[in-house]
Amino acid sequence: SDEKLKEWEMDELHHELKSPGVAAAFKYDQIKSRMRKWSLDFELDEMQEASEWADLFIWIDAGVAMDPPPGVPSICILGDLHLNPEWRLELANKYDQVYTQWERPPDASWGWLPAAVDPEVMAIAGHEGYCDHLGSYQEPRPYSQSKIWDVGFVGQTHPQYFQGRLAGLKMLGQNHLVACESLILQDMALLYARSHVGFNWSIGTDLNMRVMEVMATGTPLVTNNVPQLGELFSQQHVMVYVGLSELTRQVEMLLNEPALAGTIGRSGQAEVLKHHTYRYRAAQLLQGKLEPSK
Repeated sequence: SDEKLKEWEMDELHHELKSPGVAAAFKYDQIKSRMRKWSLDFELDEMQEASEWADLFIWIDAGVAMDPPPGVPSICILGDLHLNPEWRLELANKYDQVYTQWERPPDASWGWLPAAVDPEVMAIAGHEGYCDHLGSYQEPRPYSQSKIWDVGFVGQTHPQYFQGRLAGLKMLGQNHLVACESLILQDMALLYARSHVGFNWSIGTDLNMRVMEVMATGTPLVTNNVPQLGELFSQQHVMVYVGLSELTRQVEMLLNEPALAGTIGRSGQAEVLKHHTYRYRAAQLLQGKLEPSK
């Protein structure tokens, strides 16, 4: 909605490390240019008649609640349970099936649908003849982009909510060239592709989209440890740190050993593009290949 977009845009003014002017304005101009009034251009009251034309209703958490239409099988995919969990949990009870994205669900009857990427966005020049695990697959090639920054990061840096993330970025910035911006789609992908190392510091135990996005570009990822990371990736795909000292050591290791960085980057990219795309997630969801939900 326009209200939610304005809320996000105002939040950008409070970030400590990003340049809030040009980058933020450019990002939200991009979002606005892609906004449509629903995919089929229908009004909300027409949702009441959805049972006449819809086989399935899927709500994906973007911060705006929506009740499922009556008489239509429904799926709720929750995102930021660490933010305002009350209304999200209340909304979930109205849906037939519920999945969480960033962490394993708090309810045993729900399923886990991990984050994913769109290869056409995150690996623009990162693959040839690509097809994911549902069909034939060819090894992706790295982005044909020259490296500009030592470390790349796209995300929130509000000092009230991201103290650990800020501490990590500031420490890395003492000795390395760090890019920290507000970007989306191909511009975000290019920032990561032009960085020697991608940095992540999750909120709590979230396995966020940044994990997948950095890896999809072929840039090696250094991330804090979250419980479910090891269920999707191994040490050949990603480097995991505990604490600021280990973060610094791992980044310096990758910068000093380009062969190692390339190996981890290519391995992580191949794993993400093979098993963690939106097309693959949709197939898992529709074919019932996820954990049982209620």
